[in-house]
Amino acid sequence: MAFFCSCLLGNAGDKGADDINGAPERADSLEASQLLQLDAERKLKEGDYPSCIRLLQESIEKDGANAEAEYLLGHVLYVVQGKPDDAEGHLLKALALDCNHQKTLSTLGFLACEKQRFDQGASYLERATELDAQDAAAWAFLGAVYKASGKQQNAVDAYLKAVQFNPKDVTAFYNLANLYHDLGDNGNSIQHYNKVIEIDPRHADAWYNMGVVHHESQNLEKAVGCYEKAAEINPELNEAREHGTTLRTYLESKEPPKKSKRFFGKTKTSK
Repeated sequence: MAFFCSCLLGNAGDKGADDINGAPERADSLEASQLLQLDAERKLKEGDYPSCIRLLQESIEKDGANAEAEYLLGHVLYVVQGKPDDAEGHLLKALALDCNHQKTLSTLGFLACEKQRFDQGASYLERATELDAQDAAAWAFLGAVYKASGKQQNAVDAYLKAVQFNPKDVTAFYNLANLYHDLGDNGNSIQHYNKVIEIDPRHADAWYNMGVVHHESQNLEKAVGCYEKAAEINPELNEAREHGTTLRTYLESKEPPKKSKRFFGKTKTSK
């Protein structure tokens, strides 16, 4: 999927006297913008988001070509404050200023997907992973986009990249296990549910889904154990409790095997 962007470039013509005379003032503005941005980043780490936003706005006023400040402002508005509509304009401005700004591409990809613009989101995220092949979050989100678009094998490949670069990403492993189940690969599905549980032993949904896969494969003892574990972890997971109870009742109601007795070295079956 092609990715298109345009960067804002200055005029390539000769600089006039006004440009030369204004150079010191321009340098001062750039320095002031950078200092304000650094202050904003410190406020972001401290959790003082209103001050962070104010400082970023002032930084942009000092230097309208500060792509990093535009990105940070968009990031705070979207990720921290949950205002995607307010954030998108700043992120697009950052991308126009620097079409290879990897974090901006990733964030725009997340935002586009949230707005159900999957093709656009995939385009941003594909470009982001080209620029940073080890961005696990971008790979994971790209996997979700591919799945939503019906590209299941592409989704598997993206999630495999995500867990390669972040081996503790429970959600990516869980989604990968679900995908393998959808593709009819129960062996890989169970393997990845087990990986989820290895990282988070109290992941009730993984226990339940693994029970479903075992149930479908007629591994009934394993299935009932998974259902019961899921219900133990999350008593509100009614499906797990109901399936576990039903399957346990079935297993216990089956005719028990006839007992064997040993007489003088010979085995007989009791009547």
